[in-house]
Amino acid sequence: SNKILKTDFISNFSHEFKTPMVSINGFAKILKDNPNLPEDQRQEYLQIILEQSERLSNLANNTLLVSKINSQTIVEKTRFKLDEQIRECILLFSNIQNYDIEINLDEVSINTNKELLSQVWINLINNAIKFANKQIAITLTNTADSVIVEFKNDGATLTSQQAERVFDKFYQADSSHNNKGFGLGLSIAKKIIELHNGSIKCNNQQPNTTIFTVELPK
Repeated sequence: SNKILKTDFISNFSHEFKTPMVSINGFAKILKDNPNLPEDQRQEYLQIILEQSERLSNLANNTLLVSKINSQTIVEKTRFKLDEQIRECILLFSNIQNYDIEINLDEVSINTNKELLSQVWINLINNAIKFANKQIAITLTNTADSVIVEFKNDGATLTSQQAERVFDKFYQADSSHNNKGFGLGLSIAKKIIELHNGSIKCNNQQPNTTIFTVELPK
């Protein structure tokens, strides 16, 4: 079964790389062969090339991160303000302004690996933006022995099977391999949280709502 998993991973991985490559190649050829294309069409094709090359770049970065995490057993830790870190990660996304966003962050310092943890927040914010219709809520709650971070977005309700499988590598909530796949992001997030002895869950119990909850021991 390990062999099957490995083959499955490689074929999914090839697919993830191949799709943007084919797209970039195709639109670059059209632009090269048609110098007199109308400007709006040119802009549209260039935009696709930009988006797909960004997708490739993210995929490459995430793949490197996976191998880094796989080889990591000892995690370097520093103490930092978690609420500040999450706020900084939110600011990285200019398109978050297009949503009704609610942010409630308790002030809390935590002793973990700062670099790896920022990858978790970036992946979960990106995910919320990708699947939200209008609303996103990000909450950080400080409890006696743990911190709980919640990422909530409106949008389509995941089925129970989808909610269970979102942490699988390259899992697509729909099988058409469109841009809205979860890719590697959530499997990386899960691995990082587990390295810190924490937990990450996807809750799909509320209609038209998806909630990702991360709990980290203090």
